[in-house]
Amino acid sequence: MRQAKTLDQAQGIDLVVNFKCKNETSLESASNHAQRHKQYTTRMLEQYYRNQNKLLDFEVGDDQVKNWQRLLAALNLQDLDDSMED
Repeated sequence: MRQAKTLDQAQGIDLVVNFKCKNETSLESASNHAQRHKQYTTRMLEQYYRNQNKLLDFEVGDDQVKNWQRLLAALNLQDLDDSMED
């Protein structure tokens, strides 16, 4: 958590995109303790940025083109994508 606060202060983080996979399969970890620690750390980071209204949860599906279009829309960057096609 200290690293997130330091990075946020040093770089002025405006937004954090939390990519979540709908079809995520559960992988068996060699160490359940390490897996639980990773999940705890992830939840703490999510909560830190969510409390500051800087977290965007983004569900990723199988279609990469649709994912890209939805991400641009979520970030209000549709016009940028259109200008790159010209």
